[in-house]
Amino acid sequence: MSPDDTTATESRAYHSPLRQAQADRTRVLIIEALTDLLFERPTDEISTKDIAEHAGVSERTVYRHYPERRGLHEALAAHWVGEYGPDVENADSLGDLAELIAEAYLGFEAQARETVAMVAVNADPRRPASDTARRSARWVEVTARSFPDLDERQSLALAAITRMFGSSQTWLRLREEFGIQGAASAALASWAMRALIDEVQRGNPPPAV
Repeated sequence: MSPDDTTATESRAYHSPLRQAQADRTRVLIIEALTDLLFERPTDEISTKDIAEHAGVSERTVYRHYPERRGLHEALAAHWVGEYGPDVENADSLGDLAELIAEAYLGFEAQARETVAMVAVNADPRRPASDTARRSARWVEVTARSFPDLDERQSLALAAITRMFGSSQTWLRLREEFGIQGAASAALASWAMRALIDEVQRGNPPPAV
């Protein structure tokens, strides 16, 4: 390889930290713009042009960073999980998850704008965000560990029904449809989970699914 070839290779391999920082900042602006818009109106009423104008960038820039809307939704979900999502990875039992959810609901309320946006982009259970699917799988693992005597289908049923109380979608339904907010919704979700746990501990497992 000639010196000129080496220089060209090094040039192609070089990544500017400043350029990377600018790209990261642009992605954050786009995600924040979508978050703001989702707090105001439904997903199907938001165009790429709306997002670009709100973020202060061109439509072309939005498409460059997020060629498909699904990728943008995944990025918003990942951002929400990293900043506000409950840390289910450190839970060892369903009891731990009940405590965690009580704390999480208070966080959802404090970050209502971001959480409403997360619910909006993750509303279709047929296409959950990857982070949502990961948390659900973790929930199944913790349930099986908490009640090893349950058969697999009963354990899955318990995981599924308690997972509903740990969902930001449930938080939003309590908030918007029933007017149950803040500490009240946190206490209610935790109580419901503990009631189910107590029922299973008394020897009344859920029906197998």
